[in-house]
Amino acid sequence: MIKAILFDFDGVLAHTFPYHFKAWQIVIHQYFHFDPDAHSIQINEGSPAYKIAQAIVATQSVDLDEAAARSLAEQKNLIFRKISRAGPYQEIPDILSQCRSLDLKLGLVTGTTLENIHRVLSGDILDQFQIVIEEGDTRRGKPFPDPYQTAAENLETDPANCLVVENAPLGIQAAKAAGCFCIALQTTLEKEHLNHADVILKDHRSLQKQIKLIIEKHGNIDLL
Repeated sequence: MIKAILFDFDGVLAHTFPYHFKAWQIVIHQYFHFDPDAHSIQINEGSPAYKIAQAIVATQSVDLDEAAARSLAEQKNLIFRKISRAGPYQEIPDILSQCRSLDLKLGLVTGTTLENIHRVLSGDILDQFQIVIEEGDTRRGKPFPDPYQTAAENLETDPANCLVVENAPLGIQAAKAAGCFCIALQTTLEKEHLNHADVILKDHRSLQKQIKLIIEKHGNIDLL
C-alpha cells in the first residue's frame, strides 16, 4: 500500500532547467571559457550542484576539486535565483490535491537548496510537504539512497510504501536503491535514459491520471 509520495524538485515539481542551464553557462564561460553541454547537466541532475560542476568541466578533461566546485556551484545558484522566472508545472496543485484526498504523506527530496526552492515555489505549495530534504541534509546525496531513506524515516513510512516521482537517472537510482517504487517523467530526458524506473510517463497530465488510478484503487501499488 502506498502511504507517501516523494517528489523530486527540478523537472518534477517545477520547470527550472532553462534557468539552471543559463546560470551554468554564465559561470562556466566566465571561469573556463567554454559553453557547457545541456546533456551533461541533465544527465547529472539530482546530484549536489558541486558534483554537477565537476561533471561539466570533466567534459573538457578538467579535474575540479571539491572546494572549487562548491564555490562554482554557489555562484551558479546565486545567478539562478537572480534570473529565474520558473514556476511549478500547471498540474502540480491538482496533483498535490489528489494526494491529499487519499491522505498520503508528501515529501520533497531534492539535490538543490532550500533557497532555490523558495525562489520558485509559493508557500501555499511548499507548506503541503511534511518533509523537505535538500542538498546537505544527508551525508550522501543522489544517486545514493540516503535522501529517500531519510525522507521515509522522517515520515515514519517504510520506503517500500513510498512512491517516488523523478525525472533523471541519478534520482531514479537513489529511489530504487532506497527500496521505493519509482515513476519517471520525460520532462528533461528521453525514455532511454529513464529505463530503470518502474513506470515511465510522458508528462504531468499522465501522472495525474496515474495518481487518479491509485486513488480509485485505494493506493494499491500493484495496480500501477
